This record gives sequence, C-alpha cells and structure tokens, in this order.
Amino acid sequence: MGRLLHIGLMAFLGISFIFCTCFLYRNLKNTLGNGKRLIDEPVNENTKTGKLGLGEILVYGLMFIIAILFVVQIIYKGSRFPSATAVLTRTVILVPIMAFFNARKRTGKSLVVLFASLLFLVFCTIAYIAIGLPVKAPVFTLNNTEIKLGYTAIKELMNDGFDIYTEKGHVTALDIMKFPHSNEFEKYSGSPDISVAEGYHRRPMKPVPYSKAVLVKNNAIIARLIFYGSMKKETPLKDCSIIYFWMKKDDISRAKDNKISIKLNGVDMLSVLKTDTMKKTFGRKILRPHQIEADKHYLISWHSNSNHLFYNSYTASIDMDDNYLMTGIELECQIAREAD
Repeated sequence: MGRLLHIGLMAFLGISFIFCTCFLYRNLKNTLGNGKRLIDEPVNENTKTGKLGLGEILVYGLMFIIAILFVVQIIYKGSRFPSATAVLTRTVILVPIMAFFNARKRTGKSLVVLFASLLFLVFCTIAYIAIGLPVKAPVFTLNNTEIKLGYTAIKELMNDGFDIYTEKGHVTALDIMKFPHSNEFEKYSGSPDISVAEGYHRRPMKPVPYSKAVLVKNNAIIARLIFYGSMKKETPLKDCSIIYFWMKKDDISRAKDNKISIKLNGVDMLSVLKTDTMKKTFGRKILRPHQIEADKHYLISWHSNSNHLFYNSYTASIDMDDNYLMTGIELECQIAREAD
C-alpha cells in the first residue's frame, strides 16, 4: 500500500505539472498583444538573436558543471536533511539555467520550455525527498569471500570452503557449545530439494524451516545467519541470500584461531578500530558519532529517504572493548518491501 500511495502521488503530481505546462502554452498561443500572439513575443530585454559562440558555450557549460558538482556535494553531505538539501539543490541549479536563458532574446516558446524544465526539476526534487536513491550495499569480507547482504547466495560461501548448518529448532548457548555434536543442527549438502518459504523472515512469528543457520569453518562456528529467498515464492536454500550476519566474541575468537580475516568495506575488523579510520571510511553513515568513545560501540546505517520501501537498507552494529578491539558485529539487510 505504501509503494502504491507514493507512486500514485508522484503520478498525480507529474500529470498536474504536464497540465500546467499545456495550460501556459495554450494561454500564450491564444492571447494577443499588440496584434501578435504572446508566444511569439520576447519575454526578456536581450536583443541578441544569433547563435551562442564557442566561448559563451564554454562559459555556460562550465557553469553547469560547477553547479552539478555543488549539487552532488550537497546531496552527499545533506543526506540526513532531504528537505533542506532539495531547496539548496534547486537554488544552485537555477543560477546557470537562468543565465543561459537570458543570454539571448527569448520568446514565449522559450518561456514554456523553461517553465516545463523547472517543473521537471521540482518533480525530481520531490521524488528525491519522498523516495530517495538506492544505496550501495556494504561489503563484508571473510578471507577472500565477499558477502553483500541481500545479494550473496549460500552456494557462494559453500564454493569458498565454508559449511552451512541449518538450525532444526530453538538453538541455545549450550547447543552452540556442543557443536558439532548437538542434534539441533543439520549440515546442508546443497540439495535443491530444500527450500525456504516465501516472505521476509528476519523476525518471524513462528519458526520458518531452513531460514536460520550457522556458518562453519573447520568444524568451528564462525557466525549466525538468516536467509531470504523471495517475497512471492519458495526458493531453493542454495539460491537464498544472506540478510543477517552475527558474530559474537566467541565466534570472533574461533575465526582468529582459524586464521580468518574479517573486513568491512576494507577496514580490518580484527585490528584496533581507530576512530579516524572508521570516520574516514563510513563518514556520515555513522550514527551518534559523539557517543562512540563512551559506549565503545559503532552503529552504521546505509538507507534511502524511503528506508526499505523501494530499496534495500543496511545496518552494522559493532561492539568494542576498552582497547577498541571488536567483540561483536551484527549486520542486517532490510529487504525492499512494504512496511511490516
């Protein structure tokens, strides 16, 4: 319903803008002034009618390039304030547009084109505020295996030498300690006959078979996983993607014992997590940056203005000890879907 509402409102807005443009065109075309149609009358004081020279084209082209560069920076640095960002973006881009428009004598036809262009700019601005742009999935790396939540399939991990053990029921800390001798786990062989039910099963009301598992290397549990197939149909487990990845302190120790490197967007998570390095890598995606020192915790978010309504969104939660060494990491992907 949320998507339909957004799309419906944007469609209504687009049709309204088209109607306004057509109304202006018909009004200028059918209205006479001094015996001439207003659409053929000049709308500015410039008397030049020739084509733009090469020098002028370069000047206005440079103005557009500078404006676009400013807009990109405004969008990047103002991602948390979409309304203010949209106003600044519109203001910056209007300057070269108006300069180009007034560079020569313009008639009512040119005014209609300018009006339509400005309405299109407003439409794009509102679309950006309401929907936003898709975000790039963070890359979590185990040795040479890249994991992109919502994209990386189970078979890719298995091909890189990891084992997948699905959970049969409610797994306790004791079952983890007993692994691989606990009866609550079953090794997945890659059989296409095992599937995950349709839907998003991050926090299901009741257990969903084969949607949860542990990631294993050399008979040692490395992480806890949750899988996703499709919102509309059952999906073979081997083709399901990972939407949740959780490593506790013991899992991290086992990863170290097995000489498994751990990186997030290129940052070595097993070394000292220096604040400068983290801020340089993740920038404004870090939430509550002023509380990092006190809480020994990083919360990082990748999301669009509409959260997960149209595009996937991602979060990373990283715990540290007093030496700024990682003691736990939790990665989650919110699959693009209607609100729960």
